[in-house]
Amino acid sequence: MIQKKLKIYHSISTMNSLDGGLSKAVLGMLDNPKKYMSIISKKKNTDFSYLSKKFKGEKILQNEISFFFSKKLMKSINYNNKNEIIIHSHGIWRPYNNLICNFAYKNNIPYIIQPHGMLEPWSLNQKSFKKKIALKLFQLRNLSNAEAFVATSKMEYKNLRKLKIKKPIAIIPNGIFNPPKIKKKKNNKVIQILFLSRIHPKKGILNLLNVLSKIKLNNWHLRIVGTGEKKYLNFILKKIRNLKIEKKVTYVGPLDDKKKYNEYFKSDIFVLPSFSENFGLVVPEALSCGLPVITSNKTPWKDLDKFKCGWCIPNNDESLKKVLIKFLNLKKDKRQKLSKNAKSFSKNFFWKKIHKKFDVLYYWLLTKRKKPNFVYLK
Repeated sequence: MIQKKLKIYHSISTMNSLDGGLSKAVLGMLDNPKKYMSIISKKKNTDFSYLSKKFKGEKILQNEISFFFSKKLMKSINYNNKNEIIIHSHGIWRPYNNLICNFAYKNNIPYIIQPHGMLEPWSLNQKSFKKKIALKLFQLRNLSNAEAFVATSKMEYKNLRKLKIKKPIAIIPNGIFNPPKIKKKKNNKVIQILFLSRIHPKKGILNLLNVLSKIKLNNWHLRIVGTGEKKYLNFILKKIRNLKIEKKVTYVGPLDDKKKYNEYFKSDIFVLPSFSENFGLVVPEALSCGLPVITSNKTPWKDLDKFKCGWCIPNNDESLKKVLIKFLNLKKDKRQKLSKNAKSFSKNFFWKKIHKKFDVLYYWLLTKRKKPNFVYLK
């Protein structure tokens, strides 16, 4: 189905193996076995040595913001066959995103925008004044000139439509790789609760701590993996001491992928009570390691209840407390059933399936033949 000469250029402002969900999602897309992709990124804060090792033979284009940006980029890409090129732009607000969209539009190259949650209501309300200025100056133009959009969930799709985006939108979830084979290490007497995410008010870590401090059961221990801005991280660590739960909470800090999976495999349940997630890559990662998940209805994970591998609950302390107590009181066989269901459900998000959807999307954008069933025109 994919044309031999087709070339997809993934554009991302900065890229690093230790970055969060956006970089990890792009890394997964680049791992497509079809091998028809390249990446355009800035030198600053991008680990090109890592990319070169991981994607041998792939084109990695380093373009800094400068007066000669367009001229240099035009020389780098296969411009003579521009009818077989698509630029896939990741993210929204950075100047680099604007330069890429401008370049594509002026040279009649179709481009896709994948916001990665940056147009979600919660995100739009953060630094809203600056974002309103950016929208008026260049962002609305970039959005209207895009050939199509990619949303990672139905929730993100609906929020994009609320912004009066009328272009085709494909709903394609982020993918995950098969988890490594690590033997589970469990303490059957103590339920290990895992919070693995950025330490940020949006992620609901403060709510989780408040709730756990009020649970009278003693058969739990919380491990916090991740980092954040120093001021908020210190506030959270102080809060743990003030709540007098420091003996029941371990702050691990940031970890690379290998060590992160060790945390998944020695835990019993994963909790992410976020106030906003367009996807939440850590959720399918946790599921793939057999962890049932508790998250909020401000995330796109309502199917956790449907597939009996977790709970998607109202975003309030009482609901979180209720479901945590329920899990802490479950018998071992019930927890094992949840774990089995989690692994089964996670298979829907392996990159092998996700790559095929992107292949179909790119082909459709260039040929406009039969519309894929995951692309919505209205």
